[in-house]
Amino acid sequence: MTIQAPAKINIGLEAGGLRPDGYHEICTFMQTAACFDEIHISIADKFSFSHDRADLPSDENNICVKAYRKLTGLIGQELPVSMELIKRIPIGAGMGGGSSDAAAALKGINELYHLNFNDEELASIGVELGADVPFFIISKGSALCEGIGEKVTAMESLFAGWVVIVFTGLLISTEWAYRKLDENLTFRLKNINLKDYLLKCFPALKGLNELKNDFDEVVFQYYRDLEKIKVQLVRLGASYSSLTGSGSAVYGLFASEEKALEALVHLKEYPFKIAVRTPAPPVPFVASD
Repeated sequence: MTIQAPAKINIGLEAGGLRPDGYHEICTFMQTAACFDEIHISIADKFSFSHDRADLPSDENNICVKAYRKLTGLIGQELPVSMELIKRIPIGAGMGGGSSDAAAALKGINELYHLNFNDEELASIGVELGADVPFFIISKGSALCEGIGEKVTAMESLFAGWVVIVFTGLLISTEWAYRKLDENLTFRLKNINLKDYLLKCFPALKGLNELKNDFDEVVFQYYRDLEKIKVQLVRLGASYSSLTGSGSAVYGLFASEEKALEALVHLKEYPFKIAVRTPAPPVPFVASD
């Protein structure tokens, strides 16, 4: 079968204090975006994994391989598959590509071998691979994510339209970004209130600009070129613009495909830029021939 694994954007992100396990409490709203990796999975005589990127590991360090090992370890038997990853979501952009790939691998193997795990059970397996993996399993496209991101509450989309995503190729360490947040008492002592805002005062009533990504202010202090992209997207007609996660991709929301495509014309200098729908349309499994 073929599975398309979508990217994600964060519309608002608030980071709280450091937990005993070394992670931070967060509250964020995530939506899928119609930029997809593609995974081909079929039953085979033995397990194999391949991909089309020279800068990705093919061994046990790849998250798809980790997903396979996690699932087979839980079952207690080999579930041999041939898995091929076609990578289109840029690596290190904060767009959730690795987590989405892991979710797709878990769902695909579950389907192929009729293991009958439900989404909640798969999500509990997936969170051990990455905090964003449950979102791609449970959300159906839009969700409030809490805890370290693993507590997923499906909700209506905050925005339905077109998103322009720009990635310069700059890699920002998530560990570095959180450390910079911790160094700023304003962020560290901030109460998480995004959830209350979403539930009690739906952003559509006031506009999405009420929602902030805590990483914007910190990251833009050090990477002014990324801030310039945000400003540029707003000038090109985006109703809202932000980093996705801790970056370094920057996106802007556009009401129409026409406006989004017009914006792309003015962003030619960047190595990766794309205009796609958000949330991504549901993608069914596609049976192999």
